[in-house]
Amino acid sequence: MRHGCDIDGAQDRDNTGGVCPESGAPQTSKLVVHELAAADYTLGALDFDTPTLSTPITPLSVQGYVLISPVFDAPTVLRGRIIWGNVGRSSKIPNDLKLKWIAAVEQFVIEKQATTCITIFQTTPAVLNFARGLADAAGITVSDTVLIRQVIRPAFKNIKLKIAKS
Repeated sequence: MRHGCDIDGAQDRDNTGGVCPESGAPQTSKLVVHELAAADYTLGALDFDTPTLSTPITPLSVQGYVLISPVFDAPTVLRGRIIWGNVGRSSKIPNDLKLKWIAAVEQFVIEKQATTCITIFQTTPAVLNFARGLADAAGITVSDTVLIRQVIRPAFKNIKLKIAKS
């Protein structure tokens, strides 16, 4: 059922004879528009009063102040991690110490293999502990990775070269 009260082109489908069932008024073909009006109302910009200042405005002045860009500490990116400040362990061993340590590790490994019946590898804990002792005696804080890469591996390469020559 469709009631087409006051709508152009609407059809009466319930056989009411052209009378709108809600209001009982006959159907019209035009839409009625009402104008709204209000007395003493104007549509315009609103006026706001600015507050009065009780004291005059004086600009701030500072003597001996230098305006420079701020200095920030930049982070270090290490293997996907962001580290602020110093990393804490040095990544390099001084060359003079490195050569001494390589020779000391070579001597340690040769003596250890001569006195024991097992084969000594780069990953043997005794070798790493010996290299740590060398670093502690020198007062240098170095990671195990740095010790392995810069001292133990070169020492084992030298041992292999000495064995290959003899």
